[in-house]
Amino acid sequence: MQSSREPANEQADLSAPAHDFEAYLHSQRRRRIPLPLLWEAFVTVYPSGATDPDKRERLLGLLRELADANQLALPARRSWERFPAPALPRFVTLPARPPQHPRTRALDVAWHPDLAWAATAHIDHDHRRFLEQVNLFLAKGGADRKVVPIRERSLEFCGDEKCLERLLGTALFAPGRLTLELLRVERVFDPFAITRIGAGSLLLVVENATTYRTLCRHLSRKGKTSVVGFGGGWQLPSRIGFAADLDPPVTRIRYFGDLDQGGLRIPLKADAQARTLGLPPVHPAAGLYRLLLQHGKPSPRPTRAVPPSAAHDLVSWLPTDLRTPTIDLLTSGRRIAQEWIGTDLLDRIGAHQLDRLVEEE
Repeated sequence: MQSSREPANEQADLSAPAHDFEAYLHSQRRRRIPLPLLWEAFVTVYPSGATDPDKRERLLGLLRELADANQLALPARRSWERFPAPALPRFVTLPARPPQHPRTRALDVAWHPDLAWAATAHIDHDHRRFLEQVNLFLAKGGADRKVVPIRERSLEFCGDEKCLERLLGTALFAPGRLTLELLRVERVFDPFAITRIGAGSLLLVVENATTYRTLCRHLSRKGKTSVVGFGGGWQLPSRIGFAADLDPPVTRIRYFGDLDQGGLRIPLKADAQARTLGLPPVHPAAGLYRLLLQHGKPSPRPTRAVPPSAAHDLVSWLPTDLRTPTIDLLTSGRRIAQEWIGTDLLDRIGAHQLDRLVEEE
């Protein structure tokens, strides 16, 4: 007998991973969340999730938990990605969230000069409470405090180590308002695995672990590649900021991944994040992609084809001569795994030729 139950709207009933997952989805400021953004949220909650063999089951579990709690709506079954198993929704829809408190003008607070804008800005209740904490911080000489990691300051202000990171994408951090410098904080990015190769200034980021190891073993120690990084799939966009911590600093970043939809979305996201952080742009390791198209074999069984308009957007990151063959590949529903650039092929090419291919544009 099936029992009825009341809608579960209290987030306290959610598991901790589901709560963090739901918070990340709402930080996107959109109600319809496509599957690529669901994967981004997943690796935020599970940093090692990109390489977890059960990642699809874990993601589906989170989605079902939130759906059962009425925190999101799953689409009709025709809008699910059925391969590989288990099937996953191509998108979910978040419920509309009316503000819990009216937006007010904060005229009744003696604001610090650096927060003068807050006196006339329309601010909701939660943001106002946060700004009052910042106001107290500045009034007590916070501008002279030591710079600390963002999650440490977030605990001080909110009692929640992730709160301040979630606020970075809101109007509180619009131009002329709050800055990381004002709050005396620095962002800390999860490190990705690296192998030091030579004395150059180029960082090569590789999507998958097998090709990462193979390239590390074959690159010239006298070439211009200084560091090879393991991107770890969808972990990279949230971790690319770690490149700023490399010493000596890198002046160029190259990326090499699978020729498929995910393998091209990852560097597009990472490039946008790198530019935001003032890092060198993430460019394709064009020579390696040319080698992959020359020697790699497309997957024998096609999966879901990428629509032509989406394929054109994805290949915009690649050099002009690689776009047409990649569009043909994507729209046919096929892919080429980067592991085709393997040990036997690189043994024939040699280290110096490989180094040149990494630099090639």
